[in-house]
Amino acid sequence: IINDLGSQGIDTSGILQIESENKTATYVSTHDSNGSLIVACADMKLIETMSIDHITKEITRSNASFILFDGNINNATMKKIIKKATINNDNDKSIKLIFEPTSLPKSARLSNAIEKGIVYPNNSISLTLPTIEELRSMYDSFSNNEMFDLEWANVIFWLSLDGSIFKN
Repeated sequence: IINDLGSQGIDTSGILQIESENKTATYVSTHDSNGSLIVACADMKLIETMSIDHITKEITRSNASFILFDGNINNATMKKIIKKATINNDNDKSIKLIFEPTSLPKSARLSNAIEKGIVYPNNSISLTLPTIEELRSMYDSFSNNEMFDLEWANVIFWLSLDGSIFKN
């Protein structure tokens, strides 16, 4: 497959080939006639054990402007990706992070990968597209990890509000 991709002019230098007992990541789902999920099963162990060193090397090599990562990767890898983007942002290289929650339980992983103090207003994630349920899970996880503990007066000041919007 890699040779075929290369023969089509596709850069394959970032593809990591590993010998592993883990199978290829698999996702199977059944939906009703309206497209609503009935049941799903996933085996993402291979993705959860990807090499952090390989990922950070590829981020550096690619000189990326955007990094898309999802809830399938482990917390340590999420932390490293976020840190790598933050370090590069300090060097005037803007790397936008996009998080795909993937599933209800995995959507909550993000709150364990982000340091306190960089949620709001200094958030590190530029875009995420959760379902309503994933958004609730993300909010609950951030809240339970006390990631929203702020001086609300500072938030109002930061937003340049005078408080008039709170009057009836």
